[in-house]
Amino acid sequence: MIDALKGVPAFAASFIQIAIFWSAHATWSRRFGLDDSASQRLSLLLVFLVLVYVYPLKILFSAFFAWISHDWLPPVASISSIGDLRGMFVVYGVAFATLSLCIAVLYRRALVAAVTPALEAVEVVNTRREIVKWYYRAALAAVSIIFAMLLPDDVPNWLAVMPGMVYVLFGLTGLVTRRFAPAGLAPS
Repeated sequence: MIDALKGVPAFAASFIQIAIFWSAHATWSRRFGLDDSASQRLSLLLVFLVLVYVYPLKILFSAFFAWISHDWLPPVASISSIGDLRGMFVVYGVAFATLSLCIAVLYRRALVAAVTPALEAVEVVNTRREIVKWYYRAALAAVSIIFAMLLPDDVPNWLAVMPGMVYVLFGLTGLVTRRFAPAGLAPS
């Protein structure tokens, strides 16, 4: 039982990551209430992508927790080479990017859809910010994928984690989204 409980940190981190996408979709759904066939297909695609994303996400987080705990917390899968690490970061990046793009496209649909009542100026700005935010996150995932693919086989351990460190740039999301919103229309 103790060994099974050692997997809880990776499961919790995976849950939080999925909750971010669920929250984004729930917020989009509450704001716009779009129920057309394209929105339904995009929502189903999001569910499909989450189902595909679950296992690579758990592998990534279990590898991370195994690394920081010196294997006291067990990894789900063995990462024994730079090639394995490269593959893990690429799969995670592709999954993260596709989920982010799906959310961005949902917001884009809401921006161009004929919603009733019509969006006010501040709502248009907020929607554009959401689109930029999710495109930015997809772009960071793409940068991570590129870094992972460029990792040489003889890379030192401290440099091998660079594809994962790209995601630290999420901290700049607020700056990026504000940069693309018109001045004077920021929400209160």
